[in-house]
Parts: sequence; C-alpha cells; structure tokens
Amino acid sequence: MRVALLCSGAALGLASFTAALGAPKSYSVDRTYSLMSDLGTNFTVYEHAATGSRTRYVQDSGICETTKGVKQYSGYFDVGTDQNMFFWFFEARKDANMAPVALWLNGGPGCSSMLGLFQENGPCTFNKAPGAEPVLNPNSWNNVANMLYVDQPIGSGFSYGTSDTDSTVKAAPKVWALMQSFYSKFPDYKGREFGLFTESYGGHYGPEFIDHFQSQNDAIDKGTVKGEKIKIVALGIGNGWIDPVVQYKDYVEYAVNNTYNKIIDQGKFDELMQAYEKDCKPAMAKCTGLEGQNDACVAAETACYNAVEAPIEAAKTFNVYDVRAQDDKFPPETYQEYIKKPEIMKAIGAKSEYKECPQAPYDKFTSTGDGQRSFLNKLQDITKKDVQVLIWAGDADFICNYIGNYNAAKKIGGEEFEKAEMKDFNLNGKKMGEYKNVKNLSWLRVHEAGHEVPAYQPEVALEAFKQTMARKVKGNGNRLDRETHTVSRLHLMAQDKSTTYYNSLDNQINYLSREIVHTIRHKVNMPRLEATDEGPGFEIEVHHRQTSHNPDVAHLKWDVDVLHKKMPAYRMQHAVIEYEDYGRFLPAIGLVVKRNGKWRHVFSTLKTLEAVSI
Repeated sequence: MRVALLCSGAALGLASFTAALGAPKSYSVDRTYSLMSDLGTNFTVYEHAATGSRTRYVQDSGICETTKGVKQYSGYFDVGTDQNMFFWFFEARKDANMAPVALWLNGGPGCSSMLGLFQENGPCTFNKAPGAEPVLNPNSWNNVANMLYVDQPIGSGFSYGTSDTDSTVKAAPKVWALMQSFYSKFPDYKGREFGLFTESYGGHYGPEFIDHFQSQNDAIDKGTVKGEKIKIVALGIGNGWIDPVVQYKDYVEYAVNNTYNKIIDQGKFDELMQAYEKDCKPAMAKCTGLEGQNDACVAAETACYNAVEAPIEAAKTFNVYDVRAQDDKFPPETYQEYIKKPEIMKAIGAKSEYKECPQAPYDKFTSTGDGQRSFLNKLQDITKKDVQVLIWAGDADFICNYIGNYNAAKKIGGEEFEKAEMKDFNLNGKKMGEYKNVKNLSWLRVHEAGHEVPAYQPEVALEAFKQTMARKVKGNGNRLDRETHTVSRLHLMAQDKSTTYYNSLDNQINYLSREIVHTIRHKVNMPRLEATDEGPGFEIEVHHRQTSHNPDVAHLKWDVDVLHKKMPAYRMQHAVIEYEDYGRFLPAIGLVVKRNGKWRHVFSTLKTLEAVSI
C-alpha cells in the first residue's frame, strides 16, 4: 500500500521483553521525582522496580479535556533503551474508578494516534470548530471508558528515539511493554476489562497485538513471564487493511460498484480484473508468512500497486479516503497547528517535533513487505477466544473499502457468518448502516462515512464502541447516557416464587454493565427484569405484561429483593428504573411509592432511587 495514512528480561523479570527491547535500566526501588525538560516542562517521573519501567508525565494540563473533575495524563513511556513512546490518557467522564480501559491506535504504518484523538473520538475536536482552539466533543469515547492514545512505532507523532521496528510482529512487544508501564503507573486499572480499537493499518496491528497480549497472558499464568495480565474483551478494526489478497481485488469491485462515485467503467473493470489475476494474485501467493520472504512480499506490493491500485487512482480525481469528495479538507488538519505550538507542547509534556505520518517508520515497514502480509488467520483465532471482534467500515472510503472488509469478515466467520441475516443499524430511529453478528464476530457498514468513521458519524461510532465493549453489536441505540456493556447472565426461571433456578454469575463484577437477573413467570408476554451494574449502582429495565400495573410493581419489588438476597454485594446501591414501550407501567410505580409515603418503603434494599424514565 503506497499511502501515507492507512491501509494499505532478567532485570525486568520479563523473559521475552528484554530480548525484544534491549536491556532497559533497572531500578532497585520504586520512586517518584520531578524532572525539568529542555522545553521547560516539569515532569513527574515514576520508576517501577518490578518491571524496570519508567514513566514521565504531566497531570491535568487543561488541554483538550476541560470537563470538570476529569483527570488526564500525558508524557512518555520508556519502552526500551532510547525508545520513548508518547501517550495521552484521559479518564472516563463518568465512573472513571470503575470504567473499562480502551487503547486507541491509528494506522499508517507510522501515523500518530493524535489523529484519532483530535479528528475522531477524543475529548476535543476541531471538526465542528473552524477556529484556532478545539471544543469539547460530546461523542468522545471517554464518555464511557478510560481512553489511552499512543504514538507508535517510535518516530510517529511525538514519540522519539531509536527505532528498530520494521514489522507488525516486531511492534507488538513494544505495545505490550507500554501497557505494562501503564499498569505500573496506574495500578487502579489492573484487572479492568480492556479493548483495543484501531483503524486502517490497524487491520494488521489489531490481530497481532491482541494475539501477543494473549500469549503473554498465558506465559504469565505459566510463570515464564512476569507482568500484569490484560483482561481483553474487545477488538475493533475500522476500515482495516487485513488481507491484501482479498482487498486488492475489491479495489476493482468498489471502483465500479459503490454507492457514491463510479470511478471506472465496465471495460476498465474487466481489464483490471485480468491484471489482478495475471500479475497481483500470483505475486501475493509468494508472500505467505507474517515474517520472512521479504523480497517476495516487497515484489508483491509493487506488482499489485501497478496492476490494480495505481490505474484506478489515475482514472479519475477523487479522495481515496472519501470518494464523495475531490479534496481532503475533512476532517480538518487544524489540530496540527494547535499541538505544534510551544506552549501546548510544554503543557502536555511533548519533547519532540510533531510528525503526523512521517516517512521513516513507513519506509521501515515497506522494506520488509509488511503491508502485503495477511492477518486473517490470527483474527479468526481471536474470535474463538472470547474476545468480541468488530470489523466496521465507512462505505465512502476507497483505500480500505467496506467491500474488502466485509469479504475479509466472511472469510473469518465462514458459512455461518455468510448466511446470517444482515440487519439495519439504527440510531435515534434512523438507519445509519447495516450489521450482522455471529458468535464473537460482528460486521458493521456505516453509511455516509469515509475512512475515519468517528469523524464522519461520531454518534454511530460511539454507539458501536459501547456495544462492542458490551461484546455485541445490537444495531440500535439512543443518545441517552445509557451504558450497554458486557453481558453475564444469572437466570431466574420460575412459574412462581418457589421454583427459581440460578446459574453461576461471573465473579468479576466491574464497571461494565452486566445483565444480572432475567425473570420469566409467564409463557406468553413474559416480563423481564435486568439489573445492570453501572459503577456504584445499577440500572433496572423491565418488560411487562400488558394487564394490570400494580402486580408488575410488586413483581419488580420482589425481583429486586431476590437479587439482593442472592447477591448481597448489590444491596444499598443507587438505582435507575427505566421502562420503554408500554409507558403506563411507570406511573404505577410512582403511585405505589406515593401510597407508601417514600420510595424506600417499596424498595427498601436500594440506597437511592436516582431516576425513573420511559
């Protein structure tokens, strides 16, 4: 892929860590101290003896995230000798002490994740602010998760130092190392559910990095590696470069058969399909491994670019990231001018000159033919390991288009996925795309979106992010601040109160919303109660029998009492009662509460009844 942006230890106690990263410094004790940078930034430095990690950071710079009470940290994780990886970490706007952790990585290879922060899903944006200062992003992903943005590999963005990374496989240990540094500096986040979200070249990064994290988790269990296990629950890949064999062919298909801009005619289509079969496909057949075969993989890139990609891009003037446009004015590049200001760099602890998508890291990866390697099999393996995988794509992007991404998803999901029903993805009652789910694999096509989906459809992107962290794309959502996260079920299946059966419940009850109770008392029009852990409290969602109201209120009270009897940890928590559709049920709750004088007389095991809604 010839595109700057996208697709195309003994001292440490970390056995594979030292070999991969060189021998970092060792520290005899944990310590924290201050250090003044040459730009005048007063860093706090944290050295962690057990892992040999070193973190330099500033706290609460007041840049970008200005929401009151929300903490932020930025600076550098030292992931090896003279290898300084820039990070920017924003705590969640809600329930940060219990929210999950998500890592965002842009593609390239070699593009800064500040792209994602400012142009896509970070706490502030220039997309709706033509001025010199950003504004708060109401659709920031730190609405629901603690968000970590990292510039990798070394040389991208604000990261600096010596880079020896020339492949996706070699990049993975360093990203694992930065996560170990993260957990050593921020131990409160150990054991939190974790998701990796990435795009473009992230079709390579995502599968390899998650596979490496899982291998390290296994090694930690065996005692061969020391470190913190990462509780991986989700992987999201947007407009990803996953499998070149599939996706080069689908350049031709997309060029003639997309919704917005027919780039070539049928004659050119036939010509390019012949060129693909004659020149590109045979060359790709010689590039089969994730490592090695460098010459063959480099040759395959040249052959496929010349046979397929270049002729399409020469056929018509269009923006490869958004075929609806001829220029690349959106999303705006205003953020670059902003973060390059000396006062901003000083405030966030950036030491090196900012480089959005520098040539050097890209050239290193290109020299090994890394872009031509397929990560399809690794991605397929991940879907078998209880990790929710979302492959999603804006359908106006050419360079990593939705046709190629969907065909990659079909190869991963097999016949069962291919036969699964495609459903509408709705938001606020409006169709915004289409999706399908099979087991741990979800596909989502987003309408009217280019390469960077969160920039074009920020509300859809936030909803998809929330649902993927919940391990299921449901295809509907609303703009209420309602979390829909990981589902672990305890079923109460009963015809009456004396015949109730319980399944075991996952004992890792963290922030992520979990379906705790599901009651069925009637064979027809069955009521349902769900109690969902929402940080310090839980949310209750009821589906009713459309007969009388007060019995349902009594059933609700009984269900809450059962929940608290069986799981006393949920007693005296905050609660929200939410009801939909047959809304006359909700006033009945109010009436019963009124008759009893106070809500506490009805729901005596709740700490507070925060709200009710229809």
